[in-house]
Amino acid sequence: MLVPISWLKDYVEINETDEKLAETLLLSGTKVERIFKLEGETIFDFEITPNRADCLSIIGIAREVAVLYKQDLNIPKPFGETNLSSKKKVVSLNVRDSKLCPYYSLGVIDNIEVNTSPPWLKKRLKLAGIRSINTVVDITNYVMVETGIPMHAFDYEKLEGGMTLRSAKQGERVITLDGVERSLNKGAIIIEDSKKLIDLAGIMGGKDSEVDENTNTIVLHVPVYNSTAIRLTSQHVNLRSEASNRFEKQLDPNGHRYAFERALHLLKIESGGKLVSDIKSAGYPFKSQSFSVPVEKIQSILGVKISEEDMINILSGLGFEIMPSLSFEDHELEVRPPSWRPDVVITEDVAEEVGRIWGYNRFPRALPTGNIPTHEDAFTPDWEGEIRKLLPSLSFTETYSHSMTNSESIARSGYDPSNTLKVQNRMTIDYEYMRPTLLIGLLQSVSLNLKYFEKVSLFEIGRVFSKSVDPKTKLLYQPKKIALVTTKNGFLSVKSITQELLKTLGISNYNFDKSTDNNIWSEESSELKVGKESIGHVGRIKSTILENFSIAAPVYGYELDFEKLSKAASENIKYQSTPKFPVVKEDFSIIVNKDIQIEEIFAAIKALREKKIRSVKVGEVIPWKEKKSILLNFEYYKPNGTMTDKESRLIRSKITETLKNVLNVEIRSKK
Repeated sequence: MLVPISWLKDYVEINETDEKLAETLLLSGTKVERIFKLEGETIFDFEITPNRADCLSIIGIAREVAVLYKQDLNIPKPFGETNLSSKKKVVSLNVRDSKLCPYYSLGVIDNIEVNTSPPWLKKRLKLAGIRSINTVVDITNYVMVETGIPMHAFDYEKLEGGMTLRSAKQGERVITLDGVERSLNKGAIIIEDSKKLIDLAGIMGGKDSEVDENTNTIVLHVPVYNSTAIRLTSQHVNLRSEASNRFEKQLDPNGHRYAFERALHLLKIESGGKLVSDIKSAGYPFKSQSFSVPVEKIQSILGVKISEEDMINILSGLGFEIMPSLSFEDHELEVRPPSWRPDVVITEDVAEEVGRIWGYNRFPRALPTGNIPTHEDAFTPDWEGEIRKLLPSLSFTETYSHSMTNSESIARSGYDPSNTLKVQNRMTIDYEYMRPTLLIGLLQSVSLNLKYFEKVSLFEIGRVFSKSVDPKTKLLYQPKKIALVTTKNGFLSVKSITQELLKTLGISNYNFDKSTDNNIWSEESSELKVGKESIGHVGRIKSTILENFSIAAPVYGYELDFEKLSKAASENIKYQSTPKFPVVKEDFSIIVNKDIQIEEIFAAIKALREKKIRSVKVGEVIPWKEKKSILLNFEYYKPNGTMTDKESRLIRSKITETLKNVLNVEIRSKK
C-alpha cells in the first residue's frame, strides 16, 4: 500500500527522518518495503500482513505512528452532518443471507454534480496509486484509502425497484465497469434490482448502474462482505482491485458507518451533495468480546518486566478499552479489543501488541532459562532424513513419481482399479487414480533406466492411497511408505539392506515371516513384522508383473510402512539430559572370531550393569588374520561429579575381563 507522508501528517505529528520512521515501523511489525519520491512527495510502500487489515488505511498507519511516538491521533470527527433534506427519497436493500454481508451502511445522496475532481484530491489519489475518474468515484476511493473501508456509488435513476444482495448461481453473467461480461462462480456476491444485475459486489461495480456525468442522485453503499466469498470470486473471474484486496481481509465491523458519513461530508463540500434518506446501518454498533489478561502472564510470555502502567498506555493508544478486571485476582486487565482488531482474541495476542510497541530491540540479550526437557515429546528424530542418508550410501538413488496414475498402470502392477481411489474431477486420463503402491512409479523408472544402464537401484518415500477410512482421523487412509527396488542384488542382499535400515532406526524386535501378499510378491519373499504388527514385504517381484512393465531382469526390493517404522523407532528412544560434568571417551579395539555377532558383544557389556557406562557404539569392523577386528567407542559418565582416572580404569578392567571370559575376546595391543 502506498502512503504519502504528507497525507499521514494530517493525522499525526512526525518529527523523524523518513529512514528512522521506516525503521521504527518495521521493528513494530509494519514493514516498509521501499521509500521513493513522486512529484516531490515522499511515498512509503508498505507490505501489510493479512491479519492487519486496519493498516490498509492512512488512519491505521497514523495510529501506529502515534502510539510508537506517543503523539496524539488527530482524525476527522467520526460523524459528519446527517440532517435530512426536505426532499426525501427511499432506497431498500434486501440481504438474503446475512453471512454474505453482515454489516453495511446505505443511504441516498441528492443534488450531486459529477465533475473533474479538485487538484488536491487528484494529487492525493495519484500519490496513493489510484487513477482519478470523477468527483463521486474519487471521493469513494479517497475515503477507502483513508479509512480502509471500500464503498460503491450507484446511479439512483438507473435502478429499477429495490436492491437485493444474494449469492450468484453458477454461470450467471454481469457486465462490469470495464465493459467486460464476466461469468460468475456459484457463491459470488451480487446485487441486483428488479430487472438486472447491477454489481459484482466487493470486486467491481456493474456497467448498468455506473455513475456518469449525467448522474444527479446516488445510492452510497458501504458494506463489509464475507471475506472468503470475495476471495474465491476474485480468483474465479481473475480480477483483483483495491477494494477486493481489502474485502478479502477481516474489516472493521463498525467502520462502515464512519466511512459513510466521511464520504457524505466530502461529497457535500466538493459535489454539493445532500442526504435525502435515512442512513440504514446494519449490525451497528458492534462491540467486541472482552477477556481477562493476567499481567504476570504477559511478562512471562515476553520475558521482560513491563509495568502494568506501560501495558495500559500501550493498549489504550492502540484503541483497546481497559476496564476494571472481573476477576478477584490482583494484577489482571479486562481488555476489550477495538472493532478494527478482530485478530486479537487471546492473551498471547495482547502480549504481542504490548511487546512490539514497547520495542523488541529493548529486550535483554539472555539465554533461555530452565531445565532441558527429557520427556518423550521433547524431541522427534528426523527418521526420513536418516533413511535418505543411509540408502544413497548403499548405492540407491532416490526418485520421485507422481501420486496419481492411470488404470492401465494399476492393473499392470497387480491391483484392481475398481478397488483403487479414483479422482472425481480428473484433468487428464493419465492422472485418473491415486496410486495404491509406490512400486508403480519405481517399476516404470526401472523399465526406462534399463535402456541406458546395466543395473538399476532406486528408492522412493511417499504416500499411497486407499479407499478404507482411518478410524482416528475419519479420513481416507493415505499412509507414507518407503519402497526400494534393485536389479543388482538378490534376496539375501535386500534382506540385509532391510536389516541395516532397521538398525539405523534402532529397531531390534523384528522378524521375517512367509509373505501373504500374492499381488506383487513372488514366493521368494517375506513379510516383515515388528512385534506382532505387519510392516510390509521384502523379496522378489513376480515375473508376470515385471513382464507387464517390459522388464526382463529379476527385480528385488521392499515396500514398508514408514509411519509404523517411525512409531516403532520413536518408542525405542531413551532421552537423557545434557551432561553437567565431563564425559570420558575411550576406544577399545578387540579381536573376535568371525562368527561372533555385535549383538553378543553388546549383551555381554550390558550384563555388567555398570551405570557409569553411558554409551557404546561400533566404530569399524575389519578383517584380521582369519578373525575380525572391531573398534568399540565407549563413553563413561558420573552424574554427581567429575570421573577420576582411577574410576575409569576400574570400568575398563571390568569390560575387558568380561569380554575375555564370556566371548574369548583378545584386546588388541596399541603397539
